[in-house]
Amino acid sequence: TGDTVTVGRIWTAIVEGIWKNGEPGVLFFDEINRRNPTPQLGEINTTNPCGEQPLFPYESCVLGSINLAACMHDGVLDDTLLDETVRMGTRLLDLVIDKNTFPIPQIEEATKRTRKIGLGLMGVHDALLMAGLAYDSPEGRAWCEQVMQRVTRTAVDESRQLAAKRGPFPAWEGSTWKEFPVRNAAMTTIAPTGTISLLAGCSSGIEPIFSFAYTRKNTVGKTFVIVNPVFREHLKKTLSKVGISTEGLEKKTEEVIAHVHEKGTVQDLEWLPKDFRALCRTALDINWKDHILMQAAFQKHVHASISKTINMPASATREDCAEALLMAWTLKLK
Repeated sequence: TGDTVTVGRIWTAIVEGIWKNGEPGVLFFDEINRRNPTPQLGEINTTNPCGEQPLFPYESCVLGSINLAACMHDGVLDDTLLDETVRMGTRLLDLVIDKNTFPIPQIEEATKRTRKIGLGLMGVHDALLMAGLAYDSPEGRAWCEQVMQRVTRTAVDESRQLAAKRGPFPAWEGSTWKEFPVRNAAMTTIAPTGTISLLAGCSSGIEPIFSFAYTRKNTVGKTFVIVNPVFREHLKKTLSKVGISTEGLEKKTEEVIAHVHEKGTVQDLEWLPKDFRALCRTALDINWKDHILMQAAFQKHVHASISKTINMPASATREDCAEALLMAWTLKLK
């Protein structure tokens, strides 16, 4: 209609929408293009449906995620296993591009021009629990940042080796990969992993666990309670330390799990040790600023972007939503 829409009106509408119903999801166009690995091909102006993979028109990207919890042994990350898995994942995803059946020629052409792959992680909160690190602690974030740095560094090295054997991605000349040829324009992404984390039995993406005990319904309508196994193990150890007898241990464990299932938290069980409650915080127990700080820790070493929910309490204000957006932008999230 020719109406002038001010930036202020758009900003207010975005904040209002997020405050009201959690939408719209937000991505930062400028930061995405500052990190565009192939600027000679133009501006990136689209993403995949969940927003974690910035793409050119018609471009697609194959995604895969490593269960970080499966790389933990006795509370310590098995670096060798993680490295081997990253290398295998990089090779696998690169191979998918060649074996794939593309619906139209334009998609095949755009995808094979940059050969972007999106290797990421899931089971991150499970791994943190195994390591005894709280999701919302500086130590937890520092650990995650080092892990992601290792994953991306290893994926780059494997892509470099693939380029030596099979050639770099066709648009390599003029790309930001000036030091050496690589097979893929981008290698790492953090996807939401909703379905595959369920299959793997681990926490999704880099999200904190929403509840340590929850009800699921199967295809025939039967409901059953799923309890996070890492939480159960920590709980049993903690209860045995606070003087619960062997006979009463199972009963007390089930009581706490029933409480978590109903209330979604252990933070109100003040008789439980403080360090246990600090470790076992769920998505809604964690301050929204700590959600954003964790995303920022990962984004430093992720080529593409990250699909992440920033949980806020029902009492959150419009000002909180606006502050969260500005914080995300300042920390260079995509």
